[in-house]
Amino acid sequence: MQKFSIIGANSSLARNFAFFLRNKNVTLNLYDIQDKSFDGLKNYFQTDLQDENDIKKIDFDCDAVFIFTGLTGAALSMKEPNRFIDINEKILIKILDAVKLKNSKCKIIYPSSRLVYKDGEDKLKETDLLEGKSIYALNKIFAENALKLYGRLFGINYTVFRIAIPFGELNPSSNRYGIIANLVEQSKKGEITLFGDGSSVRTFTHVRNICEVLYFGAVSQSTDNQIFNIGGNAYTLLEIANLICKKYKSKVVFTPWPEYLEKIEVKNGWLDSAKLNKLIDIDYIDIKDELM
Repeated sequence: MQKFSIIGANSSLARNFAFFLRNKNVTLNLYDIQDKSFDGLKNYFQTDLQDENDIKKIDFDCDAVFIFTGLTGAALSMKEPNRFIDINEKILIKILDAVKLKNSKCKIIYPSSRLVYKDGEDKLKETDLLEGKSIYALNKIFAENALKLYGRLFGINYTVFRIAIPFGELNPSSNRYGIIANLVEQSKKGEITLFGDGSSVRTFTHVRNICEVLYFGAVSQSTDNQIFNIGGNAYTLLEIANLICKKYKSKVVFTPWPEYLEKIEVKNGWLDSAKLNKLIDIDYIDIKDELM
């Protein structure tokens, strides 16, 4: 039996991942700031992740540690930069220092973002240029490089998975989140507003497929100390908005990009997952099938 520690266990992705693992031969220890697990799961421990003494209580004597804790949102990160740095960067370093101190052989699994990439017109490969256009993107770039540094200096194994646009859910009690949930809510009110012409491409990945990849990363040494794009199916935002509007009998309207948001947005989110595809065969769920 394997043992995993999940940090940030009450986040949406973590709750779906724990649900995914329910039939696996895995023992879970769960950690987050709230006083209890949102899903009533056992082995949950309330943990102040900004407190080094609390972090030292986390069970790092395990096979893998999943880091789901953190703040999200490019625009919000520019309004609260210090908070994003405290939570998204400093907590990671405290976790890595605790792993180093305990001389643990656990593997760190870290979900990253498409927002680390420099904008371009083609598929984005792991070796393409990075550009932090927001504090949130810089947080992710920092985290990826911190993992590389601690891996090289202290032998802490890690795997980073870059995710574009997640959709769907496994845990029926978890909150829907992200771009797709926002578009659906807009559509239910009568119309979806898109900035620009909606022609930029994104890779859309079902939460089930993300969970499959995260689990594979934890159990397979073939992913050790590497960065991978998670794949899916690529569509423009307009294509997806039209499908949603057809389902809810609403319409799409267009508006110019607000100057401020345009400066921090990475329009391309078309991830090339060829590197990961060589290691694992994932039957990616097509968002069009989900929205029909």
